[in-house]
Amino acid sequence: MSTENEVAWLFELEVKPENRQALEALVPEMVEETQKTEPGSRAYQIFSRENSISVYERYDDSDAALEHMKNFGEKFAARFMALVTPVSFTLLGSPSPELLEVVGPIGAIVHTPLGGYVK
Repeated sequence: MSTENEVAWLFELEVKPENRQALEALVPEMVEETQKTEPGSRAYQIFSRENSISVYERYDDSDAALEHMKNFGEKFAARFMALVTPVSFTLLGSPSPELLEVVGPIGAIVHTPLGGYVK
């Protein structure tokens, strides 16, 4: 499968200590739903360090990313965003205008391809 249309992002967030337990309970539900219902999702990983959360996501293309954002918005966004404070959103790839329209309001910083390879 070609990787030229892939998009990925790293979403950095802060979580207050009092919200940590609720976040840890929500994450497995989010991961399971994404893995089960979104075939265009290549990676959906959540990392933590103290009060910092990093969400790494990778999709086949902008359409798959938009599908994820729709599903996340419907099922998890309200609960998730109530527990965290966004810090930064870095998008990697060549997003479609439609994806840019969705991530623009959340302050996405877009890095377009310069060179490299993926195995």
